[in-house]
Amino acid sequence: MKAKFLLTILFLTTTGAMADCCPESTSQNIHIEQPLVRPALAGKNTGAYMTIKLKCMKATDTLLSAECSACETVELHDHINDNGIMRMRPVANIIVKDGEVNFKPGGLHVMLMGLKHELKEGEILKIRLNFEKAGPIDIDYTVQNPVA
Repeated sequence: MKAKFLLTILFLTTTGAMADCCPESTSQNIHIEQPLVRPALAGKNTGAYMTIKLKCMKATDTLLSAECSACETVELHDHINDNGIMRMRPVANIIVKDGEVNFKPGGLHVMLMGLKHELKEGEILKIRLNFEKAGPIDIDYTVQNPVA
């Protein structure tokens, strides 16, 4: 009985210690949910949205940039309130901490500028996300209008 009790205590303390350990961020530690891009005409601009989740809540990583061959320029953007007027502005990077960060209309987004062809609803668009620790991750984005 005493041995069983000691094994249970050892298991619980080891499991708790392991839960506090987070390995360095890798592409396996990052999960992208609901990646979508708004439909748009050729030559125009559009936004890409998603939720970036870290499998380890204590880990952090930084989204440094994004790339997409379907447009001329890609920037990371946020919105600011400029005397009551919401304006987009580029940001140098986006820190992913506390488990996740949401990209949504009126907030953080990946701005795709100078589209080389029309993006029609239902199509798939590849975007590469470049993270500081996890490195590059290629994601398939569905072209569709975001749900409000």
